[in-house]
Amino acid sequence: MGCIKITGLGRKEAMKYLEKNLSEYSSKFKDESEIISEVFTDVYNSKKPGEFSLKFMKECVKLIKEGGT
Repeated sequence: MGCIKITGLGRKEAMKYLEKNLSEYSSKFKDESEIISEVFTDVYNSKKPGEFSLKFMKECVKLIKEGGT
């Protein structure tokens, strides 16, 4: 789970963190299916993206550079 890796929190705490620091919508899907769209929205539409969004994007870039694994 990407948000657990980035936050270092357990699943329940990570969902609460997402609700507070990204969006309520992103925290409602247990499969994390909406996190990436909310992160992209934050990064590309905010004047000051959140810390979680920036860390998540770094992880995405890292995965792409490693061949998507």
